[in-house]
Amino acid sequence: MGTTTITIKSYDFNRPRLLTIEEFNSYKQIFRVDPNYSLVPKSGFWEEFAIVKWSALAFICGLPLVAISEVFSFIPGISMMILFFSFLGNANSMINYSSMNAKRKEVFRRLENAIKQSNSYEEFKVNFKHVR
Repeated sequence: MGTTTITIKSYDFNRPRLLTIEEFNSYKQIFRVDPNYSLVPKSGFWEEFAIVKWSALAFICGLPLVAISEVFSFIPGISMMILFFSFLGNANSMINYSSMNAKRKEVFRRLENAIKQSNSYEEFKVNFKHVR
């Protein structure tokens, strides 16, 4: 009998480096103009796990089609199988990605706060130590 191999991806991110004085001043200006501006990178969760997204979407969209006609019953059936095996193979990777993303958001939020709360570049350098 054959063996099944499941690959679990481990995710990490590069913590931000100390900004230059020019970058610091630029971000200070951006935050003055738009206090809601965010340095937090967008999550690519659904791009990373596209098979899960599309199979779940096919399952959800396929259910009303079955109510219209049983001819479409293969859509939710096949998509449910794909979804099940996708979760089986990607569950730990999805958890790792979510955990990494939460840590990344927290670090970049602390960086934003360090920039916003600093009145000078020298003060920012001191505050930056708490970001990492």
